[in-house]
Amino acid sequence: MLDTNKLCAELSMTLEAWQVVASFLTPLIVLVFGFLINRTLEKSKVAYLQEKEWQVRWAETFLIRAIKFEENISVVVTSLSQLQQNAQNRSKSGSSEDELLKTINQSIANIQYLDWDIQNFAQFADDGEGVIHRGKQLMDAIRNIFDKKQGDLESIRQMQFEYNKAVRTAHSQILKAKS
Repeated sequence: MLDTNKLCAELSMTLEAWQVVASFLTPLIVLVFGFLINRTLEKSKVAYLQEKEWQVRWAETFLIRAIKFEENISVVVTSLSQLQQNAQNRSKSGSSEDELLKTINQSIANIQYLDWDIQNFAQFADDGEGVIHRGKQLMDAIRNIFDKKQGDLESIRQMQFEYNKAVRTAHSQILKAKS
C-alpha cells in the first residue's frame, strides 16, 4: 500500500524544488529575452539612422547642386544683360564682350553638368520631375536668348522662382524618403 503521507511529502519537496529552480531561472529568462529584444531594437535603430544619414546627405548634395545651377543661370542672365547693354550703347566692345562670352560659355557648361547631376538626385523625390522640367525650361530659355541675342530676362527670373519652389519641395521629399 502506498503511504500517502510519504507521497505528499515527496510531492511537496519536488514542488518546492521546482519553485526554487523557477525563482532562479525567471530573472535569467527575463535577462535573455531582454537582451534579445534590446539587440533587435539596436539593429533597427542603426538601420534607421543609416537610412536617415543617407537621406540627409543626398538631400544636402541635391540642394547644393540646385543652388549652383540657379547661380549659374543668374551669371548667364546678368552677363547677357550686360551684352545687351553693350550692344545698345556701343561704348564697350572687343575684350569686354569676349570676357562676357567666356563667362557665359563656362556657366552654360556648369549648368549642363549640374542639370545631369540634379536629375540623378531628383529621382529620390516624388516630385523630382518638376525640378527636372523647370531646369530644362530655364536652360531652353537661356539658349533661346543666347541664340537670338535678345529676349525677356524677367521671364527667366519668374522661371527661377518656380524652379526654386520645385527644388524646395523635392528637397523636403528626399529628407522624408522611405526605402
